[in-house]
Amino acid sequence: MKRLFVLLIASVVTLMSFAGISFAGEAEKEDDRDFMNYLFELSDDMSDEDYCWTVEKNFRIIKNFQLLFTEDSYKAFNKAHKVNNRENAEKCNAALELLVPVRSVADAVWFLWDKDNMPMADEDLQPGQVDAESELDYDGFIPFVIKFLQEDQSQVKGNILMCSGGGFHYRSNAGEAYKVMPIFYEMGYNVFILQRRIAPFCAEDIFMDMQRAIRMIRYYGEKENYGGLDMVATMGWSGGGGTIMGTLQTAYGDISPADLSLTEYVPDEIDAVSSDMDVANVIYGVGNEEIPPFTPISSILVNPNLPAFYICHGTDDEIVPVENARALYSLCQENNIPAQYFEVPGAVHGFGPGGGEKGGEGSENWPAQADAFMQAIRNGEEAMSTPDDYKDYLLEVRDDMSDEEYCKTVEKNYRMVKNIQLLFTPESFKEFNQYHRVKSREKAEKCNEAFDLLVQERSVADAVWFLWDADNMPSKDGKRPTPEEIDEKSHLDYAEFIPFVIKFLLDDPSSAKGNIILCSGGGFSDRSNGAEAYKTYPIFNDLGYNVFILQRRIEPYQKEDSYMDMQ
Repeated sequence: MKRLFVLLIASVVTLMSFAGISFAGEAEKEDDRDFMNYLFELSDDMSDEDYCWTVEKNFRIIKNFQLLFTEDSYKAFNKAHKVNNRENAEKCNAALELLVPVRSVADAVWFLWDKDNMPMADEDLQPGQVDAESELDYDGFIPFVIKFLQEDQSQVKGNILMCSGGGFHYRSNAGEAYKVMPIFYEMGYNVFILQRRIAPFCAEDIFMDMQRAIRMIRYYGEKENYGGLDMVATMGWSGGGGTIMGTLQTAYGDISPADLSLTEYVPDEIDAVSSDMDVANVIYGVGNEEIPPFTPISSILVNPNLPAFYICHGTDDEIVPVENARALYSLCQENNIPAQYFEVPGAVHGFGPGGGEKGGEGSENWPAQADAFMQAIRNGEEAMSTPDDYKDYLLEVRDDMSDEEYCKTVEKNYRMVKNIQLLFTPESFKEFNQYHRVKSREKAEKCNEAFDLLVQERSVADAVWFLWDADNMPSKDGKRPTPEEIDEKSHLDYAEFIPFVIKFLLDDPSSAKGNIILCSGGGFSDRSNGAEAYKTYPIFNDLGYNVFILQRRIEPYQKEDSYMDMQ
């Protein structure tokens, strides 16, 4: 079911042009060309150098506004981008006439700061430095937000502030926010794209931009009656995720930009609004050595009101190590912060909306997961926090155990985890499984340490039904095998094993075509789930069924005991 949903969303995005969605506050006149008011003035008496640079600055302004124009007209304008000499610069300037606006700047854009009252944490930034060093901006650039509001605010599911990556020196909107915005807009969210400051501005300036944008969503949301203000979320990729992390560490809650700025800044009434987030969606963006100041990741704990986290990262990310995402997820678990982690096997850095050559296996599912997570948090559903509750079901392993007892206990815990392996990311279970050696104390200790490699996607509490109470489990004729017999004869289970079911419910279980219990083969001495139930359940889930996998009793239990488990 989820895959069908994601494929549908992907087709919607493919069909959309920048102008293909109807947004609240859309310009009423197609010839509304107020963007011209934001361009630098050109004059014939300029030197060639000044003329070419001024045309380049105007091109950058239009590039930052590109979602306000029809896609075809922006492409036509973009083709004329050559400013290497006066003749080409004049052609580029003339190409402004090709632009067809669909929304006015006045309707679609919030500028975050007044040009004469913008906080800066680097008092040494010199006039001309942005012109000389920025890849996208220019002296006089004011960061801003582009708004995409739903027509019917009464049905809005939440408000998402999107921040693309590119480290802190670029904004990689084309492959990230610009592609993902339509997906979440179609899901029913108000979406806001942050055009933050980038280098040579410093990191703290960028964090203040995100803080200000969150405050503006709440401030104007209250004034203009936006829906979904109980869910103000951020979503960042790569350096955009780094911006989220830095904002959480330095520019949260009621902290004023005046406290962070080294230049004179006069706070206004917007600065009195909370800048806390309800959910942070961090997509391959949990910092690296080029994106300070997130060492250690636990530095965010200075914030007393951290949001819930949806975290998505590829196992093969070559820029931001997957270990960073795992560390953030572990930090959430250790501090009872609601979090969901989706580790994408084979995905590299920069998969944006998911899929494609960079996306690995299943990355296209992350938008649907993030949507479900945000709504669960909004509705107070603690189940989405996916805690490491499997550890509650492990047997205690003690250093004072004999070698034989130690090895035996680790083996039992291994078997327990193997039976619930579908609750973990495939990559983390595969890595854990490589350490399954318990023939000696040394190897058993390594196996025991490997439990920390497991990344739990679903909690036992959410996903599992135990069929019987440990003290009230029926057996044929009351003849239950002894613990010693089970430990000795079963190659899958152990004396403490309780048969159970793993649930795979549709997003809307009431819409299911039916409910199927899957029971793998292996006679009555094995459960051949790997080749049977584990491969088959996704097929019937996608066909529209709720699916339940039965982990029945096997030998030395009697076959009638298995029948009762199914019953």
